[in-house]
Amino acid sequence: MQQLEVLGKERTKKMYMSNGAREPVFGVATGAMKPIAKQIKMSQPLADQLYTTGNYDAMYFAGIIADPHQMTPDDFTRWIDLAYFYMLSDYVIAVTLAESPIAQDIHC
Repeated sequence: MQQLEVLGKERTKKMYMSNGAREPVFGVATGAMKPIAKQIKMSQPLADQLYTTGNYDAMYFAGIIADPHQMTPDDFTRWIDLAYFYMLSDYVIAVTLAESPIAQDIHC
């Protein structure tokens, strides 16, 4: 969370919020997340922790480091229930689910 907060930009935060993100949000550009993701690789436990923070940037980053092969239907349901913004539902969850072997079993 600290690494994400440092990367936040007020202009990006305003843009995210004008499109539907809500506090807490740092305003981290998705491209700025890539170096951190490269270090972490995939980490489903960390992804779950970050997603449940309610912080938009952390939730988005969770999708980048999530391991779709480790996620269960309950994990996806929980993530779907917390997705309050199209960037989370359409990009984080949809992309992660599409890469999961259980994609056909999930009913939203």
